[in-house]
Amino acid sequence: MKNVSISVKRISKEKGASLMETISQSSEFAFFTFNKVEEEIISRVFLTARLVSYLEEKERLSDGTLRLIAKENEIHQINIYDSQGALEISSEISLAEKELPQKLLIDAEENEILLELDVDPLGRPNRFAAVRERKGNRGFIVVKNSPDELIKLRKKIGMGKLVQELSFQRGVEYIVIQDKRGIISASSNIRKMSSFLEDEFLIKTINAQEVKDRTVEFKGEKILEIVKPFEEESGDWGVFRVGISLEDYHAVLKDSYKFILIISFIILIIALLGINFTVVNQNYALWKKAYQVISTYANVVVENITSGVLVGDNNEKISLFNKKLEKTLGISLQKGQDYNQIFPEDEFKIKEALHSKRAIYDLELNYKNKDLMVNTSLLWREGKIDGAVALINDITEFNKMKKKIELASRISSLGKMAASVAHEIRNPLNAISLTLQRLKKYVAADLDREKTYELTRTVEKEIKRLNKIVSDFLELSKPKQITFTDCNINEIIEETLSLLNEKFNAFGIKINKTLQPLSSLNGNKEELRKAVLNIILNAIEAMEKTPLKELSIYTNEQRIENQEGKVKIIEMKIKDTGEGIPKENISKIFEPYFTTKESGLGIGLTTVYRIVNEHGGEIYFESEINKGTEVTVLFPIGGKNE
Repeated sequence: MKNVSISVKRISKEKGASLMETISQSSEFAFFTFNKVEEEIISRVFLTARLVSYLEEKERLSDGTLRLIAKENEIHQINIYDSQGALEISSEISLAEKELPQKLLIDAEENEILLELDVDPLGRPNRFAAVRERKGNRGFIVVKNSPDELIKLRKKIGMGKLVQELSFQRGVEYIVIQDKRGIISASSNIRKMSSFLEDEFLIKTINAQEVKDRTVEFKGEKILEIVKPFEEESGDWGVFRVGISLEDYHAVLKDSYKFILIISFIILIIALLGINFTVVNQNYALWKKAYQVISTYANVVVENITSGVLVGDNNEKISLFNKKLEKTLGISLQKGQDYNQIFPEDEFKIKEALHSKRAIYDLELNYKNKDLMVNTSLLWREGKIDGAVALINDITEFNKMKKKIELASRISSLGKMAASVAHEIRNPLNAISLTLQRLKKYVAADLDREKTYELTRTVEKEIKRLNKIVSDFLELSKPKQITFTDCNINEIIEETLSLLNEKFNAFGIKINKTLQPLSSLNGNKEELRKAVLNIILNAIEAMEKTPLKELSIYTNEQRIENQEGKVKIIEMKIKDTGEGIPKENISKIFEPYFTTKESGLGIGLTTVYRIVNEHGGEIYFESEINKGTEVTVLFPIGGKNE
């Protein structure tokens, strides 16, 4: 009978230990998950603060610009304060603090710091703020993430929910997680628990740092309590406490007494085997349930995180990834694939991290024409490396916006310079023109009259050319007030082709047109005609020395999906069979003064870029040496304000 009691009690302990291991592993997973999410949020707020600091050096920022940056980077709020702590501009002016808290003025002595805001009762931050000092000690830039981001995640996969799920298992009386401050999480039937600082058994368990058990009274019944210590990040200790009912234990003992009185020793052995088989099955079911719970929580986190996730094990096999990663990279993956076969260049540094045994942060790379930011960390289990995880963010649009602002800044600077230079040049030009008019009168009686007039006509021609250069410079320098009306891109193209018909005939250029019916575009007809003309003139010049001379123009109307949802656009493509543009020059073609022509000024495509940008459009170049160039322009049908 004593053996029966020992066996059943041992099985009850094993059940409690199994449950304890489930809770322990789940808590480690939850802590790891939150750390990764916090790292991603911290990286995002710092990256945004650095972007704002960079853009502020280039141009004067506005509330609208800050709102656009905040929306693009999923940031709750961006505030800029002066050196006295007074608010200058904000992405959410109604929510921003009008004065920078004194705490920030004191702490922000370094160039850049991180603050933890809205700390919960357990000391966990719900919100972060990146504080960056502005250039020239002009104040501070403060970037905050959404206060709901971590709170929602805790509600979705927090330890409280896991504890409630597991506490409903048959035979589980309660589950409690507590430290010296009190209860961290507990099953719903627990309202109060004695402090473990007053419990000698719990203190001994912590000192021994091992799993222990004891029999305690709970709601008038004796139960088995399993206790396991754990260490918090602060260095303090806490305990997991699981109460296991002894009802089955007592029931088995009672039945065993009956068996002893009725049947033989052999039947008793069979009964013990049956008991062991039943409880082992229960343990298996418990482990299976726990695994399903943890698996579900892991999938929720991985599929909802804003970054692409890629996990490789110690054998450099892909063990985990999410849909965001496949969408970002434009590929389809499977678990168990060889990482080195899919990514032979070790683009995401899984292999390097495993071999060097160190994390790799803030790596920028280009993968399939996408700009990516990669942070790769090591996974640890029981003090040993168990793999590596890479968090991958698509920063293509972020970099495009940065380049647009840089280009706009350069164009603006050019305009200011052009205005002053143009006024200085025009004065002597006027004087030269007046002098030549007088010269005509003085030499009218000269015998070599035709030669004299030829020289004066040449000078006049050069003056007109210089005057055109000045006019082009002034065109860039004027911040125009453009009037927008309904325009038809097809009509503008037809008019431009008609204007250049003699040029096409002179160069022997064949025109291919495919102009689909289009809706009206809200724009300025003269500016749009100027843009189309500049693009076509560039195409003609590119085909001067090529044997095949064909100019193809195509328009259509379509719907595309962007961050605002689905929008209607007009697409215009102009393709030539010219010399093509070298790859190293593609990124420079919109820069003022950049040209590869001997007589070119390098402002034609700068003007095109300005016009397209003023109409809320986008322009792209694709080119191949000795095959030609294709220019694609996209216009929103409602114009810039749609």
